Amino acid sequence: MERHNIFSIVLVASAINGMISPAMTIVAIFSWIWLPSFMLASTGLIFFLSMLVTATATLLLLRLGALTAEPRYRAAADGALATMAPFLARYPTAFAQWLCALELAHAGITEIAVIGDRAAAETRRLITVADRGYHPFRVLACAEPGTASVVPLLVGRFALHGRATAFVCRDFACRQPVHEPEALAALLVGR
Repeated sequence: MERHNIFSIVLVASAINGMISPAMTIVAIFSWIWLPSFMLASTGLIFFLSMLVTATATLLLLRLGALTAEPRYRAAADGALATMAPFLARYPTAFAQWLCALELAHAGITEIAVIGDRAAAETRRLITVADRGYHPFRVLACAEPGTASVVPLLVGRFALHGRATAFVCRDFACRQPVHEPEALAALLVGR
């Protein structure tokens, strides 16, 4: 059972470092298939947990890629998804978290940047609208006006006319910035 824990650790470490190897994923999957029958119960749990963690890491890589515009995160997620594709097609109910990652990869992510004084009610209202409800295909980043940010989604964004401003983007191409929560809600419908 020790070797299976090692595979899990390697898969998780690879996902975190943005280097998910398709070959490593396949090795990990098949290492559990050929186990002795007396180890199946505990190994099944280990397999389930490692696949769940790796799928979650893939989701995080997709979201991190949307925030940072760093292509290596998307490439790592795409590599993991390509490796898992035959299993997803054959056993979809066994890989629900992987299907969520696949859907996120194909649907794309709506990026929302809010620039404004966080203590101001106007800014808080924009953030509330952007963050309301369950929207797995969105990322949200906020910054104070005039501050430098290491988050690429926030670079070059500004408070238009000195007011709290929200930018709704897709692949870093933004629609017209808005100030009002109602206008932001209208831009986010269906996204």
